[in-house]
Amino acid sequence: MGFWASYLQGWKKFVDFNGRATRKEFWSFSGINYAILFLTPVVLGGIAGLTGSAAPIFYVALVYIIMSIVLLLPTLAVGIRRMHDINRSGWWFGIIYLLPLLNSLLNAIVFQYASPSVYVYTKLFLAVALFWIPVIFVLALCSLKSKEIPTIKQ
Repeated sequence: MGFWASYLQGWKKFVDFNGRATRKEFWSFSGINYAILFLTPVVLGGIAGLTGSAAPIFYVALVYIIMSIVLLLPTLAVGIRRMHDINRSGWWFGIIYLLPLLNSLLNAIVFQYASPSVYVYTKLFLAVALFWIPVIFVLALCSLKSKEIPTIKQ
């Protein structure tokens, strides 16, 4: 399967959480979607800035939020299928969606009770511990080779 066929396969199964996704399918789908997610607001912001629009940031942010919401479920589905391909639970991929929520909750708690200097260091520590380390770990898992489907011997 070619690069674009792998990308389209991700969209064809955008709500299918069962099955497997190859490395090529995962990386082509994720790479193209995140490139689009990054480049669209940059291009729109540049066009808005050149035309002298009154509120370009609002519209650029609105497009970014809508695109992020649209890409959330398909990216989650292809990531979960990728975890199944390396014989892991889909929850391993869900870590990169769940831990930032925990990070936000803990930041809100620390903001209420910590001094400003403690808050800054705690926020930095939580960002690294609950976002960057898990994301790097899950991306490393997504880079592993496919594993055979375990067979049940009778």
